[in-house]
Amino acid sequence: PPASYFLPTMKPVMFCMNSRGVFRWQQSSTKWAPFMALSEKRMPLLLRPSAAVVLYGIWQNVRFAQKLSDFEVMPGRPNGTFTEADWYGIFLAFLLAVIYALIYFSNDKNADSRLEISNKIRISPNQILKIFLFIFLVLIFIALILTVSRSAWLGALAVTFIFLVVVFTDLKFDLRSWQWKKTAWIKIPILLAAALSMALVYALNLTSFQLFNRVQSTGTGLQEITISCENGAGDWKSVPVADPLVIENTNELDQYHCRHINLEDIEREAAEGRFVTVAFRKDPNVNIRAEIYKKSWEEIKRNSVLGIGWGNISDVLGRDERGAGLNSSNIFLETWLGAGILGFLAFVAIWIGVIIRALRLFLNDSFEMKTVGMFLFLGSVAIIVPNLF
Repeated sequence: PPASYFLPTMKPVMFCMNSRGVFRWQQSSTKWAPFMALSEKRMPLLLRPSAAVVLYGIWQNVRFAQKLSDFEVMPGRPNGTFTEADWYGIFLAFLLAVIYALIYFSNDKNADSRLEISNKIRISPNQILKIFLFIFLVLIFIALILTVSRSAWLGALAVTFIFLVVVFTDLKFDLRSWQWKKTAWIKIPILLAAALSMALVYALNLTSFQLFNRVQSTGTGLQEITISCENGAGDWKSVPVADPLVIENTNELDQYHCRHINLEDIEREAAEGRFVTVAFRKDPNVNIRAEIYKKSWEEIKRNSVLGIGWGNISDVLGRDERGAGLNSSNIFLETWLGAGILGFLAFVAIWIGVIIRALRLFLNDSFEMKTVGMFLFLGSVAIIVPNLF
């Protein structure tokens, strides 16, 4: 279950001033000892190794930006300790649910004990927790942005939206009990963390992807790509200048004597005298997934009771350009296709049970139980939503 406080486990050494105005070192380990013990007991076990995984993913793209060995499966998309960037993104969305549950707990009005650092400075364990959570939140947002995983982005957005709704309404229909002020104070740090993470990604040049175009292509189905064309005449088709070129796939670029290039190749291509511009193609990911959904549903209708078995799914849906077997891109379609109607119903029943349990815990009078309920609910959303696409 989520824990309440995070406090440094090292001995803090304070640089203080005595009554005569002379600086002196003051070691306050005796004052911090009870809080350090509390930190060890309540610090979520998941966050300790997770911090290393988050930092490793960011480090991968730092290495990529420096054109050094980055150990990424797909160039420019960190995968952390996972096999691909999308799975890493789902992990980050789940970790976001943990952080939000801790943010919720840190707003417990009963946890207002103070730690005396000096005669004039007192700090609450919750204040230290909030600082830690804000830093962790910025790191998670940075890693999420770098994955360029739209399914993970959607999962993180769903987790954030539901979290704010639950905090705002407290799952009550009484308008008078809605938490306007509390929600605002929680929402502001989240927005600041998101803005700061986006600024750091661009300021440090951590990605070569056009992030806003990737988001836009999800709605329009068109993906902006950079192309390099030969300058010449003859029977070549001229590249449109006033209106952007729209193609089905990159094979159509041959008739224009153009080819798809990466953003980092723009300067080199222009220096060699080629015409560099942009074109729009139908987003292959959107189109492929639409075809996969169609094939999966047709196969389910033919084998709705027993399914086709987990090992046969890729044989039916086909393989990608790397030779890897395709899946249904939807966790519920995949379960029904592989295990049949009984496996599908059992899988749905498990998630319904988890969500009901989460709601019961959240409606408990104990604030700690409410936090556990919040974590279970947000964690379920973080796993389900990215796996729908």
